[in-house]
Amino acid sequence: MYVSDYVSGKLVSGLQDADMEQNAKEVVLSEKEREFLRWVCTELSYKEIAGNMHISPRTADDYRQSLFGKLKVHSRVGLVMYAIKNGIVSI
Repeated sequence: MYVSDYVSGKLVSGLQDADMEQNAKEVVLSEKEREFLRWVCTELSYKEIAGNMHISPRTADDYRQSLFGKLKVHSRVGLVMYAIKNGIVSI
């Protein structure tokens, strides 16, 4: 299949514009998600975080998965980096 330079340029440009629009959207976190994010920045396990927040471990897992999706990160380290970069916690 052959795609002309013009068409391939438009395709790449469209993909880049979509990425920039998605990054430009501000992520809105609930107060519970912000609290969970602050706890994640400690050395506590997710089970201990759930106990401190008075929620079930399953609910803590739901918060974690929700934040992974919203923030487009894949690990606890990514959550911590987001929290630091966005002033949710300070070092």
